[in-house]
Amino acid sequence: MARPANSKRNRQKKKHLNYSRKTSAKKKAKRRRKQKVGPHEEIRKSWDPSKSLKENYDEMGLVLNVNASLPLQTGKVTLEPMEVEHGTKKKQAKKRPRERAAERMELDLKRKEAERAKVKTYLLPEPEYLWLQDLLDQYGEETQKMARDPKNHYQLTPKQIQRKINQLKNIPDQWARYLKHRNSLPSMNEDGQVSIPTTD
Repeated sequence: MARPANSKRNRQKKKHLNYSRKTSAKKKAKRRRKQKVGPHEEIRKSWDPSKSLKENYDEMGLVLNVNASLPLQTGKVTLEPMEVEHGTKKKQAKKRPRERAAERMELDLKRKEAERAKVKTYLLPEPEYLWLQDLLDQYGEETQKMARDPKNHYQLTPKQIQRKINQLKNIPDQWARYLKHRNSLPSMNEDGQVSIPTTD
């Protein structure tokens, strides 16, 4: 059963009121009525709502933008001439700063040497190290086979795996640990030096 085109229900559907626009306009009007003025009583008394913010500030002797009112000085600084006393005091005064400068230079050199001595040690995460250890034990240096291994969960390419292996080789602690694992680490002498077996 079809309804007539001009039914009461269809006419009611056409009338849509946007209440959100009405309420937002009310809120804006309310905000305008409650003009916020500074917290100090003197500012509230001398505030003129018909003027702009800048005009009100100028009238009160305040500055709206401090950076604009006090720009940074650029260029050369002119120094006033100083009076210098001649004699023994001057010689003594000169020696002290030089000694201090020499001490500072020595301290700087020591700091730089200490920074050079500090080598950032990066270690591979333990699961990654164990994974590489298993792959190297199983496949040697064949990265193509490593890439197809089911343990390669992140689906790294052969080149990515090769980079990881090179990274492992560049970490002395972990590479020594791996070589020890494979029983191919050269033994140490009593002096603490590595003894390399010679083949005759």
